[in-house]
Amino acid sequence: MSVKRKVSRVATAIGVVLAATCGLALASHGWHGHGGGGRGGDGQLFLLARAAGVSKSTLASAFHGNTTLHQDFSTLRTAHQGVISCLVSSAVTSGGCATAIATYEGAQAQLTKDKLAAWQGVFAAASPTNLANASSVLAQLQALKTQEHALQQQKHQILKGIFGTQAGGEGPDASTTPTE
Repeated sequence: MSVKRKVSRVATAIGVVLAATCGLALASHGWHGHGGGGRGGDGQLFLLARAAGVSKSTLASAFHGNTTLHQDFSTLRTAHQGVISCLVSSAVTSGGCATAIATYEGAQAQLTKDKLAAWQGVFAAASPTNLANASSVLAQLQALKTQEHALQQQKHQILKGIFGTQAGGEGPDASTTPTE
């Protein structure tokens, strides 16, 4: 088989995997959402709340009008600045930053507790029928996540075949390179 044909087949295979992966990413856009919170955090809860029939205005009042959360965010920002300042100072070598880190950890835990309490209030106000709908959406998103993981593994295997497992990533591994 000619080199051009091999390159063309590999490029096509990569294109198919990337298209499928990007399609799944677009299908689940908003799952990780605007609220951040990492994978599946507040963005996923926002999506599920909307699936449970909760209006945007209800969500806005539950979070934007929540003075406890505003204080928690402020405390967390201050604690984060304290950790960063400690890490770049001489305190990091002399006595460590355990106190600053503990303060940050406590602020993060309090914020998480208060956010989850707010989410609990949001979902508690939804009707049982709408909660069942949100549960169905969650199951669909979890199935998509499983498919996305399987596609990522396939992509990894294709790239491993192209770049090989040799030290320094020099060329394809002869045992995984397709030949004709």
